[in-house]
Amino acid sequence: MAELTATEARPTRAYVIHPDLAALNQLREPEHALAEAVALAKELDTAARELRAAGDAIRALRCRFAAAFSDPPLHLAWVNGRGLVWRTRGRNSSAQRIVDLTGQAGIELLGNLLPAAQGMLLSIEAERQELMLRQRLLSYECRQLRRWLTGHQRLAAARRKLQAPDRQSAG
Repeated sequence: MAELTATEARPTRAYVIHPDLAALNQLREPEHALAEAVALAKELDTAARELRAAGDAIRALRCRFAAAFSDPPLHLAWVNGRGLVWRTRGRNSSAQRIVDLTGQAGIELLGNLLPAAQGMLLSIEAERQELMLRQRLLSYECRQLRRWLTGHQRLAAARRKLQAPDRQSAG
């Protein structure tokens, strides 16, 4: 059973109430919408920076694994759509297969290793899983923030369209 470890709490960066774009007849004041869009843009910049840092940590993990084993039975590989995975060694890419260390093939492979190597691989596996979760959550956060910022742009365009007849009649 995995040991529970304390995690450091990250401070909440921002709480933002997002508008319902379908309710254009109940638009907020422009100053409030602009302030929210500015806060979202800053949040997107912060999330993107954290996402780049997660990518750097993934590259560092791969280098550390390569340095720890001279001839490992597995290697860490980036597979589009799946992220960082364990692959068996093979003469060519078609002879390689993806291995889940918690699955039957992974358990058999770990059983053939020395205890020190098992411990090192499991430690790297735990870090791999944590990094992949962090990378996926940050990617999702960036996508959502971009979608919300796009929504603000549509909201501003709709506001301009609604206010355009008022300006013409006033002139």
